[in-house]
Amino acid sequence: MDGFIFMAFKSFPQTIFILFTGIPVAIAGGVWFQYLFGYNFSVAVWVDFISIFGIVDDDSVLITTYINDLLSKRRPGRP
Repeated sequence: MDGFIFMAFKSFPQTIFILFTGIPVAIAGGVWFQYLFGYNFSVAVWVDFISIFGIVDDDSVLITTYINDLLSKRRPGRP
C-alpha cells in the first residue's frame, strides 16, 4: 500500500504523513471506544478495524491531494 502512495505523490514525507498520522489515531479511538462501551475484541471488531484503516487512508490521501492543489495554485510554476 505504501508503495502505491509513494508512486502517486512522489514524496516520502507525504507518504509518511498519510500512513502514520491517521492510522494510530484510528487505533487509539477504536480501542478507547471498545473500552468505553465494554465490548470484547472479536473477529468482527478486527474486520471493522481493517475497514476503518482503509477509510482513514483514503481520507488522508484526499486531504494531502487537496493541500497540494492549494499550494500549487498559490505558487505558480511549481509542479
